[in-house]
Amino acid sequence: MTPAMAIVDCHGVGYGINISLNTYSAIQGKKEVKLYIYEVIREDTYMLYGFSTKQEREIFLLLISVSGIGGNTARMILSALSPSELCNVISSGNDKMLKTIEVVKSNFASVRAGRANAGVLDRITVEYYGTPTPLAQVAAIASPDPRTLTIQPWDATLLKEIEKAIQMSDLGINPQNDGRLVRLAFPQLTEERRKELTKQVKKYAEDGKIAVRNVRREAMDDLKKMKKNGDITEDDQKEMEKELQVLTDDRCKDIDELAAKKEKELMAV
Repeated sequence: MTPAMAIVDCHGVGYGINISLNTYSAIQGKKEVKLYIYEVIREDTYMLYGFSTKQEREIFLLLISVSGIGGNTARMILSALSPSELCNVISSGNDKMLKTIEVVKSNFASVRAGRANAGVLDRITVEYYGTPTPLAQVAAIASPDPRTLTIQPWDATLLKEIEKAIQMSDLGINPQNDGRLVRLAFPQLTEERRKELTKQVKKYAEDGKIAVRNVRREAMDDLKKMKKNGDITEDDQKEMEKELQVLTDDRCKDIDELAAKKEKELMAV
């Protein structure tokens, strides 16, 4: 056994299993060990990867799911950091990026197009038992036709509160309260208004990409500190920076696709 590979004898046939330094340290010197195996079968290759814990194997699978990260690169990354450390640097960075995309989605949904879209109400809340509560949690929201939304609260006493909340929002539509439900009629957007809203969407998208890049910068700073403290090598740092860049590019691409979809919706007549 070496720090990079363990040989398993199976009825006289030796199988080489690629391992990380963490796994090597965990099994070194033991008479009996248990490894969690990941098998790679392709036309031109057959490889085995072994892990001392299920958590390490799960993180390995997460790493190789990222475009540009292969099995050997993932193994080297796992050799540099413990699973928990890797989760803190990479996974938390990706989580923050994904949360940024959720914010961008929410911003896009708040931009009113010419057609009725319940997403424009996501940011509107009403006081319910002293707590600001989203409309979707206190009322049934429906779209009886392409240019109308109806909001029917479970508690009829909320009608006035809902009407007031919509009037105070930046939705730009005057709600109609008939005593049973609140109705919103979406007027046709003018060409000028469509262009204004498209600019707003572009700004939301750019703000989102800036936020994603800021997450990458923070993660890069963490890696630099780990390199300075001797926790990882320079090669390890470069490999993980590469992964962070791939994650950043993927998330920015997601934002661009969301923006293009929203712009298409705004410009549709």
